[in-house]
Amino acid sequence: MRERTWFPELIRAIKELRGMFPSWGKEKIWVLLKRLGFETSVSTCGRIISWLIKRGEIRPSVLK
Repeated sequence: MRERTWFPELIRAIKELRGMFPSWGKEKIWVLLKRLGFETSVSTCGRIISWLIKRGEIRPSVLK
């Protein structure tokens, strides 16, 4: 299995952005990450969000 290559800065940025916009999904968070200079994919952004939810560091979105 491949190891994660996520940078702590990227994880911190996603956690902070999701805290500011708790109902936003991976696509909208990804756009903000690009504006901040992070080069990552939408899928990676989603994986990190899922990982943070499983760890209990952020809450899942309640909008459906």
